[in-house]
Amino acid sequence: MIRAEEIWHILSRYMQQGKWMDLDEVYTLVKSHGQLDQEDCNPSAPGNSEPKWKRNVRNVIQRRKRLGHLDWDGRAHYRLIGGVSQ
Repeated sequence: MIRAEEIWHILSRYMQQGKWMDLDEVYTLVKSHGQLDQEDCNPSAPGNSEPKWKRNVRNVIQRRKRLGHLDWDGRAHYRLIGGVSQ
């Protein structure tokens, strides 16, 4: 299962600093550069068809927003703040 550290590594490496990306673009980055396995594709909760890895991406985004590593425009768009280390 993909871990928070790997998700952040992908985001900090492949998001362009200062460029806004919508949540679907962020998901695409993680899916194309991450090592997702079968458990990642399982539902994130009973009765929910969303895969676990997408929930985990949102958790990483929320944490990195609080830490000041990502900006959020209030409409599901995010951007990497300059000078963020991996």
